[in-house]
Amino acid sequence: MQYANSLNGSKILATPEAKGAICPACGASVRAKCGNRNVWHWAHINTEDCDTWSESEGEWHVGWKEIFPQEWREVVIGEHRADIQTGGGLVVELQHSPITPEVVKEREHFYKNMIWIFNATEYAERCRLICWFGEHPHPIYPYGHPNDAFCLNNLEEVLEAHAHFLASDGRPEELVDFNEISPYERELGFREKAIQKSKTYIKLAENKIAEWQEKRENPRAAKHLENWQSKLTQEQEKLKRREQTRFLRKPYPAMDALQEHIQLFDSLIPTWRIKFKWSQPRSGNLACDKPVFWDVGSEQHLIFFPEGTSECHSSALVMDKEVVLDAVRKSIV
Repeated sequence: MQYANSLNGSKILATPEAKGAICPACGASVRAKCGNRNVWHWAHINTEDCDTWSESEGEWHVGWKEIFPQEWREVVIGEHRADIQTGGGLVVELQHSPITPEVVKEREHFYKNMIWIFNATEYAERCRLICWFGEHPHPIYPYGHPNDAFCLNNLEEVLEAHAHFLASDGRPEELVDFNEISPYERELGFREKAIQKSKTYIKLAENKIAEWQEKRENPRAAKHLENWQSKLTQEQEKLKRREQTRFLRKPYPAMDALQEHIQLFDSLIPTWRIKFKWSQPRSGNLACDKPVFWDVGSEQHLIFFPEGTSECHSSALVMDKEVVLDAVRKSIV
């Protein structure tokens, strides 16, 4: 723990000169550990740490704690010390090391009103974004695949590429006429199959229209004719769009053109939704029912899972870090 209590009850940091401190939870004597290898901290003198959830902490923990006021750091709640508890009562658990699903559930049940912040920098490079594949994403179906060039550990590059894609109205330099490239260069399959599917459906609709025109005496004929003529028009328009689609040489992150806004505590925050594939995921990271933030090393953004990660860990939101912190500071639970 970084903080102990002085004999008069005030919080004091571990320093080489600090003495006469006690644990804020159990009242036992603690000693300042101020070596060169680990972050300076307090340790119980004659016993194990009274908080069974206590873990060694490094610079990542310290950096996050220093974002918040000192009185919010290492707040004693029952037999445990919450990393952060805001003035509004929200607990923020900072998690750097691997954690088991059982401990995740235990902490969420104990704190109830809480969020997680995981240090995801070690595995962010294994989270590859799903990218638009082969074609402009609109109006063609948004097929995609994981792309090694776009991972969560280079999030700023991902957002920059997406901004470039939008600024050029969906026709960046990487887009060329489909007929200008050789078949070998094409991402074969999707476009050709989509065009063939439209042509097949158009032929079906034309046959059905001819069939019902011959059955005009049937009281249901007029309704069926109207339905098939409408379907024929829709499919002809779809075929025209598909034939005019331009090929996208370089896949771009699969993100919608428009931001969506979500309610985070009492704040409305703009976000980008992304999808990714995580190879070799950690089980503890996928067990959270409370809201989860991933710190992927970006100075400007965080990855957010509003409903936790137990139900879905392949779709998340990109949020501005300072906006999130402002919402957390103002939160009242």
